[in-house]
Amino acid sequence: MSRILWAGIGPGHATGFGRMTAEFVPRIRDLGHEVVLALFGEPAVKDGRPNPRSTWNHPGHAGIRATGTWEGMRVTGPSPAGEFRLPGRDVIWDAFGGHDPDLTIVFKDAWVLDPADYRERNTAVWLAFDTEPLGVPDRRFFAASGARAVCVSAAGHAMARDAGQQWGIDGLSRAAYVPHGIDMDRWSPGDQQAARSLLGLPEGVFIAGICAANIGPRKAWGEQLAAFAAYRRSDPSALLLIHAAREHPEGMNLCELAYHLGLRESPDILHASPDDAVKFGEHTAMDDPQMITWYRSLDVLLAATYGEGFGIPIIEAQACGVPVIGTDCSAISEKIPPGAGWLVPGQRWWNPHHQAWWMIPDTGKLTRALHRAARRQHWPPAKIRDHALNYDAAHVAKVYWAPVLGELLGA
Repeated sequence: MSRILWAGIGPGHATGFGRMTAEFVPRIRDLGHEVVLALFGEPAVKDGRPNPRSTWNHPGHAGIRATGTWEGMRVTGPSPAGEFRLPGRDVIWDAFGGHDPDLTIVFKDAWVLDPADYRERNTAVWLAFDTEPLGVPDRRFFAASGARAVCVSAAGHAMARDAGQQWGIDGLSRAAYVPHGIDMDRWSPGDQQAARSLLGLPEGVFIAGICAANIGPRKAWGEQLAAFAAYRRSDPSALLLIHAAREHPEGMNLCELAYHLGLRESPDILHASPDDAVKFGEHTAMDDPQMITWYRSLDVLLAATYGEGFGIPIIEAQACGVPVIGTDCSAISEKIPPGAGWLVPGQRWWNPHHQAWWMIPDTGKLTRALHRAARRQHWPPAKIRDHALNYDAAHVAKVYWAPVLGELLGA
C-alpha cells in the first residue's frame, strides 16, 4: 500500500477545489492507497479568535475539526507557515504513523505554492490554468520545485508539455493528463417544467443561467450580462438566473451591473423586484440536488469566460442535458462540440500577472448564440449528457488516475 499526501482545499468547501477533493480523494484511497489530507487555508485562529476566512473553520468542515478525520482518513489543519504551505515534516510523519509519504499530490494553482516545500518530495500538482500559453509564474514553480504536472484539460496538457520542452523543465515536458469529473449517477436530465415549478419560475419563457465565482474579471460578467440584455430586447420575458455571490470584495456588485444594463429595477442588493430580469439564488452554496434542479430549469448555460482551467459548470449543465455557450479558448473549446452548445470567438487580452493571454468573448456573437439557444438548435438532452459521460468521476479514477498514480509511484 502506497502512502499519498493530498494537499489542497478541504472537501467541505463550496469551490471547484473543494468539490474535486471530495470527489477524488476517496476514489484514490479506494484504488488501494493510504491517504492523508493536508488542508490549505488561513490560520484557524487569528488574533486569539477563530478566523472565519480559514477553510478549517468552514461550516462544512465541522466533522473534520471534531475528529481530525474525513471519510476515515487523517486530516491536518492549515499550516502556520502560510496559507498554501505544507504542514511541518513532523506533522506529516505523525499523520502517516511514523512514515513519509511516497507521493504528494497538490491540488491548487501552482503559482501560489512555495517551491521549497516540494524539492525533496515526489510531488505531482493536479494543474488547472486558464491562460494561453502556460503562465510564467506557473512555469517558474515547476522549474524551481521539480514537481510533475498532471493537467486537468487536454489543452492544458499540450501547453504544459510545450512549455517544458521550450524551457527544459522536466516536470512539464513529462506532464500527464487527468481531467476533473463529477458523479454522473447523481446528474441527469429531468422535467424542466417541474424544476421551474419547484423554484417558482414561470413556464414558457426562455431562461439562461450563469454559475461562476464572482472574483476578478475572468468570468466575463460584463460581457455576458450585456449580451443577455441585448437578447432580451427582442424577448422581453427572458430571464437570467445567476448562481454567485451578488457582491464580493475581490469581484463586483452584480446588482449594480444588472441595474446599469436595465435588467434590474434597483442597484440595491436588498431590493429585488418581481419584474427583475436577473434572479439570484437565496445562497451560493447549494448542494448537488439543489443545483441539479437549478440546471434543469435552464434553456442554456452561459459559460463564456476569459478562460477556464477545466470548467466544472459546463459539465454539470451538460450532464443535465443543458447546452452551453462558451468562449472558444483554453479548456472551454474541448468541452463544447457542435450540438452540445456554441463556441464564440473573442479578442485576446494580455494578462500581465501570468504573462499570457485570456480571451474576451465577442458580446454580439454571444447574443446571436442566445438566439440559437432559444430556437433549440442543439442536440437532445440525452445526447448532450452522453458527451458529459466522458467526465464521470468513477471513469476518470479508473481510466486516468489509476495508471498515472502507478507511474508517479514507480509501480
